[in-house]
Amino acid sequence: MAAELAATNAPEEIRRELVDVSHAMRDAGRAGDVPRFLELDIHFHSLLLTGSGNEMFANMVGQVAETLTGRTVHGLMPDRPRDTALQWHVDVAEAIAAGNPAGAREASDRIMRQTIAEMEPEWKDQPRVFVPVTRP
Repeated sequence: MAAELAATNAPEEIRRELVDVSHAMRDAGRAGDVPRFLELDIHFHSLLLTGSGNEMFANMVGQVAETLTGRTVHGLMPDRPRDTALQWHVDVAEAIAAGNPAGAREASDRIMRQTIAEMEPEWKDQPRVFVPVTRP
């Protein structure tokens, strides 16, 4: 949803920067430069979330950065991201830059579904945690 909103709401400078960052991510990923890839991945998602124009998404930047960092630190990220995943980030950025909300959402959805498929074995046998909501 954030990618779809960014395709509608992001200012031109964020759109251009997303494309540049996505290309740099692809280069770092192909080179196996994990620290640089992580730095760029965090920047990419920060631009996407803030570019959505949605305050809730913008406030998730820190959580997403921690999640991406945790995946890397705990060895849950491959040394070289899959070429398809790298291209999908470029696809998200280019769809946002082109003002194509449906294309941005579809490309982002591919990334999320692949990530879930890769991570699911790690949490499959873990108990689910449900935090109760306290209502006044």
